[in-house]
Amino acid sequence: MAIRDRVAYREAGRWDGVAELPPRRSRFARPRDPIPTEALPILTDDLEIRRRRAAYRAAHRGTKEMDILLGRYAETQLPGFGEAELTRFERFLSLPDPDLQGWFFAPETVAGLEFADLIASIREFHGLPGNQNQT
Repeated sequence: MAIRDRVAYREAGRWDGVAELPPRRSRFARPRDPIPTEALPILTDDLEIRRRRAAYRAAHRGTKEMDILLGRYAETQLPGFGEAELTRFERFLSLPDPDLQGWFFAPETVAGLEFADLIASIREFHGLPGNQNQT
């Protein structure tokens, strides 16, 4: 009810208090339904949390090429990784994109690197041609 309507009610003598007025509702505050707790995933396993974090980091690198190469690989391979493999993959993800991209697209430069077998595995996963098994 607008203010002018309240003034009109008061002047006409028909308004004797708040009880006659309808309750005011805010246009912005709306009641929200609570999120059912059974719908939320329960992440009690530290390894599972690390896998999800690594999968997110792999898929959100900053360049579209690396997002696709690492994100799709992580999505399918991370569930099978143990703790040691996951730790190694997390160290791999901490490397800068230009280095990783150079290793993926120039496999001859990978020989002797710590992550040579991981790079070969990712190249093989995506079907990239070239020297995949250089170690």
